[in-house]
Amino acid sequence: MHRFRTSYLGSSLAFVLVGLALLLWPGLSIRVVCLLFGVVILAKGLASLWSAWNQPSGLFRYWNFTFGIAAGALGVFLLLQPSMVVSVLPIVVGLFVIFDGLMRLESAISLKQAGYSRWWGFLALALLSVVLGVVMLVNPFATVEVLVMAIGVILLLEGVLNLAGAIYVTSVMGKLEQMMDQQEREMEQLMEEAQENRKRASRHEKQREEAIDVEYWPSDEE
Repeated sequence: MHRFRTSYLGSSLAFVLVGLALLLWPGLSIRVVCLLFGVVILAKGLASLWSAWNQPSGLFRYWNFTFGIAAGALGVFLLLQPSMVVSVLPIVVGLFVIFDGLMRLESAISLKQAGYSRWWGFLALALLSVVLGVVMLVNPFATVEVLVMAIGVILLLEGVLNLAGAIYVTSVMGKLEQMMDQQEREMEQLMEEAQENRKRASRHEKQREEAIDVEYWPSDEE
């Protein structure tokens, strides 16, 4: 749990820092924006891989692992070949944010299946991410500077959403772990009581058999 929180805290911080940089310096070239976005995606991919490595087998681990590989590869590509992505940067950003939102959607479904009543909070974060991604795909921005600022806003919001999501999930999982520990203790107590009842029943049965033996086999003195 601590490793999960640490990895997502690091990627969230990268989102926030790059988002702030783009907001403060909207005159940056698209090539520089591609490089910065590559750093963000690479950080997110590494965080997802780290999270998948420390998770038990299951669908959530599979999606985290898949997303981590895809995001890491895209991040490396952006860092090595930023000029090839300049013309389609809004599409790349939009698709990344949408896929990130779908990852949160899967987490929301997992929380619902686990029986957590406030799973809808994580669902709201997921839907907000998808909406931000769609806005970037539509690309209604008139100038390059406006586009850079829009990417900055979206990355900043993504960082906040990632951080909120990590806090939300760790809080939920912490409560679920406490519930499981409580249930385990109760189960152990029930098993101990059942074992004690079996011992008591065995003693009663032995006493009953001894009483029957005395009744049917009187002592020699009699």
